[in-house]
Amino acid sequence: MKLDYIKTKNREKLGEYYFQQGLSFLIDKEFEKAYEFFKESLDYITCDCSFISLIKKNILPINIFNDIENGKVNHHQYFFVKGMILSYCDKKEFTYLALESIEKYLTKENNEYGNYVKAKILLSLEKKDEALEYFKTALNLSNNSRLNYRVGRYLCEKQDESGVINLFYSFIENPSSSCCLRELHFGIKSNLQNLKTSLESVENNLVEKFISSNSWLASNAYEKTYLAQIEDIKNIKIINDFLSFLHYNKCVILNKTDDIEEIYRNKYGIDKYENFEDSFDDDNGSSFNDEYYDDNLDMDQQSPEFWDSL
Repeated sequence: MKLDYIKTKNREKLGEYYFQQGLSFLIDKEFEKAYEFFKESLDYITCDCSFISLIKKNILPINIFNDIENGKVNHHQYFFVKGMILSYCDKKEFTYLALESIEKYLTKENNEYGNYVKAKILLSLEKKDEALEYFKTALNLSNNSRLNYRVGRYLCEKQDESGVINLFYSFIENPSSSCCLRELHFGIKSNLQNLKTSLESVENNLVEKFISSNSWLASNAYEKTYLAQIEDIKNIKIINDFLSFLHYNKCVILNKTDDIEEIYRNKYGIDKYENFEDSFDDDNGSSFNDEYYDDNLDMDQQSPEFWDSL
């Protein structure tokens, strides 16, 4: 299954795969290992809404986050895992516990992962403007699809058209995210009639739905086709032609005639513009690319040398 996701460059499913591995270690209270897998899951995924259903499918011990009992693991990895998992709970008391934990984590590790989780917690507490600042802080620390998606989505919800730039580059970096495509479609809905079909996309059903359907229908059709690539090679061409259609209409989608890459650089003060189209290579997102990792073994069978190398 993992190999299928790699072959089709399905980063959303790979993110879910690593998150599930992290949950398996969390159940055994192996917080350090869970921490590494949760970060790995975030490295791959753009929208982590699917993590909620994965948490519900796993039966976590009731005392899994007992700080007193877990005193011996009272370190930053533990607080990140606790903050991240509780951030997906819909009960307000858990949300505040998540906030407390992630703030403890940030005093030790002020990185994009901690700022991202804190931003999501603040969103749950309806502190949207404050959340945006933490999303932007995380984006400045690591320019990636997940953070561009969050910033772009929030800006578009505020009727700020500049958010479309973030959503466009988020989707180009990770075209397996139907959630990002849906938000991009929603952000440019007033400009859909100006999109032009290239020669390759004239009879592409995804292009037709993108231009004529609502955001949910367009993204659902895309997701089904993307997942079906492994079953029918024809779907690979359909997906590639659709992506070519988006590239062909880049200036129309972004409603810009200027150098879009320069605009993006100026917006975030990024000195070196990343080529998002080439961002997913064989090594992208993998923190286990070392001599001790054995791909033929399950994670709980890896050698002690592997875990020491993390």
